[in-house]
Amino acid sequence: MRVIKLGGSFSRSPELYSWIRAVVDLPDERIVIVPGGGGFADHVRSLQAYWHFNDSVAHEMAIMAMQNMAVFYAGLDRSVQVATSPEEIQRLFEQGQVPVWSPTLQWLDRHEVSHSWDVTSDSLSVVIAQVLAAKQLILVKSVRVPKDITVAELVEQEIADKAFSRYIKNNIFDLTLSHKDDFLLLPELLENN
Repeated sequence: MRVIKLGGSFSRSPELYSWIRAVVDLPDERIVIVPGGGGFADHVRSLQAYWHFNDSVAHEMAIMAMQNMAVFYAGLDRSVQVATSPEEIQRLFEQGQVPVWSPTLQWLDRHEVSHSWDVTSDSLSVVIAQVLAAKQLILVKSVRVPKDITVAELVEQEIADKAFSRYIKNNIFDLTLSHKDDFLLLPELLENN
């Protein structure tokens, strides 16, 4: 099983649909899609800046942003279905569907995920990949990333969230970075791992 995080930052780009189709077109692979929060999360940030509510409230709203994006991703292709738990993910695989993960606050709290902007969908993709014992985590980014970049550099350059290095330090999977334009390379990314 593999996890692919499709950043919300390219939710208005045609590459998003191309990535979803690339996953759907590999029916023999078990790939879980993790959405970013996209414009919904950006709106939460702007509301928090204006109203000054605490990070716990912002975290809850940001999770809802990911949930909205999961519904959006599922709406782009009928082979993609929303799953809120590892059990639902497994059930969708058994039905020949592609799961897009929609995290719940209760599930995240059980896995001790911090209520902070330091934790975004990057770190959450690590958490679900670990729980699922995934073989590989693919982070699809809007910026080109050098192949030899370290996790510390990803965080330092704000390519991944601030908590990413803490969550990934005990990973049991291969981490692969890809660019949003490279959807045609998905089979190759899977072969190399």
